[in-house]
Amino acid sequence: MQKQKYDPYPRPFSVTLLAFGVLSIALIFLFRTIFSFIQWTFLDNLSINISPFYMIFTGLGWSATGLILSYRIWTGRKGTRKFSNTFTIFFLIYFWIEQLFIMTNPNRSTNWLFILLLCTLFLIFSISAINRKASKQYFGDMNE
Repeated sequence: MQKQKYDPYPRPFSVTLLAFGVLSIALIFLFRTIFSFIQWTFLDNLSINISPFYMIFTGLGWSATGLILSYRIWTGRKGTRKFSNTFTIFFLIYFWIEQLFIMTNPNRSTNWLFILLLCTLFLIFSISAINRKASKQYFGDMNE
């Protein structure tokens, strides 16, 4: 008879939500990569100031990073808390640089206040979810 592995610290619900959130971001960027390949000529003929190469490479980078992070969050790997906090900060910086400077279009109407609110909530949730006591125990980082 085999012994069942007992996990002394189960995954907190907030960590589960965070893993699914990061996985969602990774999948969105994976779809961005795939559809940039499929719609290459369409994107190339648009009057936008970015190349399909940019769409593909940023999509690959964020999808790969997001998939790795969501796996690490799900499995409770040590060191994931720092990786998650770094991912959150860099992703939000990238998002705002892209929104303000790269994806410029005079015909675009954007609700900046709503986007700012969502980004703030994402930042607060992700950092608080990963730094709670139960999360530290789950990731094995209690002494940090």
